[in-house]
Amino acid sequence: MSGNCCPQYKGKIERFFRTARSEMPRAQTPKMATGLHAVWIEKYNHDRIHSRVTDAAGHAQAPVFRLHWKPSAARPLPPGINVDDVLHVQRPLIGPRTRQVNAARCIRYRKQSYHFPELHKGDVIEVNEGKVQIDFAYLGNVVQSIRKPLTFPILAISEHSWAFPADTP
Repeated sequence: MSGNCCPQYKGKIERFFRTARSEMPRAQTPKMATGLHAVWIEKYNHDRIHSRVTDAAGHAQAPVFRLHWKPSAARPLPPGINVDDVLHVQRPLIGPRTRQVNAARCIRYRKQSYHFPELHKGDVIEVNEGKVQIDFAYLGNVVQSIRKPLTFPILAISEHSWAFPADTP
């Protein structure tokens, strides 16, 4: 909402006066103008369709539409059902063994990118690394497993190991 010192507020007031000049019927006397003005304000606030006031389907409605209370169609859940279990509201904590899916539906793990087309941005993947494979789990279910690449031990070679025995005479 804009305060009366903001440029947006002045624009709203100017827009209201422009609408009033174009839609309000003209009167011949001040007394007649007061009556027409009251009728027009009532019509403007309650009956006239406004483009910024829409219903759930996106159709323009009169402002009075917002004031109508509609009873909810929702019914309470039976006592044995937990909403958090049904909707999976509680997500696992982010930590060293978890990754969050980005907008491209990928995660980064050990300088590699892994794609998960069935997941969405914000989903949390748990990474379980074994000796021969890496499992990626979502809500306890493994969604992808990959074999670890073979690694060869790197031998540290000192400068003395390259020394050849001196030729003996």
